Amino acid sequence: MMQNQELTIIQRNSLKSEKFSAYSEKKHNIKTKSGGAFFFHETTFDSLQFIQCNYTLIKEEQLQINIEKEALEMHFRLDGSSGAYRSGQPLNLIKGSNTITYLEDYRQDIVMSPTETGSFLEIRIGQSHFEKLLSDFVSDTSNLFSGTVMTTTPAMRNTIAQIQINPYNQKMRGLYMEAKMTELFLLQLQKSNNHPHQKSLSFGKMDRDKLFHAKQLIEQHMDQFLTITQLAQLIGMNKRKLMLSFKELFGMTVYSYIKDLKMEEAKRLLLEEDKYVNEVADHIGYQNPQHFITAFKKKFGISPGTLKQ
Repeated sequence: MMQNQELTIIQRNSLKSEKFSAYSEKKHNIKTKSGGAFFFHETTFDSLQFIQCNYTLIKEEQLQINIEKEALEMHFRLDGSSGAYRSGQPLNLIKGSNTITYLEDYRQDIVMSPTETGSFLEIRIGQSHFEKLLSDFVSDTSNLFSGTVMTTTPAMRNTIAQIQINPYNQKMRGLYMEAKMTELFLLQLQKSNNHPHQKSLSFGKMDRDKLFHAKQLIEQHMDQFLTITQLAQLIGMNKRKLMLSFKELFGMTVYSYIKDLKMEEAKRLLLEEDKYVNEVADHIGYQNPQHFITAFKKKFGISPGTLKQ
């Protein structure tokens, strides 16, 4: 990685969950000190953000990407022979490769190689969509978030092309992109499952105590909706180790455990406090009531509205 090189700073704003109909597009350019340029086309819908970028770099460039809030990021390198470094580790993100990464609230340093025709697609997934994807499709995250660089398959390329030529307008355009995001996520999940699974973890009494403490914190602070990052900091454990060890010790992911507790709390609020469905959805952290209704029905086999009758 180059030292004492002037940084090009790229800001990634927080993906706030808005109303389901919220849709926006913007285009902007960033020029580097050495004469390179990035051309961004960003589309935001609900808590999803699609970033299409074409770029030209004359020299090796060091980027500083500031990330306001944790999100899941799907990155597809479409053209160019650029390489990158993240946290000192090389990632060969060349044409035809892709990664899926859980990004925390932090600064990300990347070094990109010179190229005349670089391009990539990034899809950033906010917490509400992220939790829905995990609960619906993923039982084991150990392979999915291992940082593996995967080959982009023909099916992935076809889906990306459909995103780029989206034929719809406004809200329908956003719904179409959401569907294609899910399709790409499933294709990445399928690809990641072809990689060898990790061996079972072993942990001593100290780690076991930390994991039980994490479980207790989740139960005690349901109204605060602790993130994985916050939970890892509170118990003094690496976030990735927390995610893997929790699953091995308790037989379910942290996300699944949190979701189960949320659903039980939702059921209590509906029956004992006679709350409205929208109130309950907001109370347990669902910005989109329809996502809450779907999750509730999947858990209990009945919709929250029917339960209240």
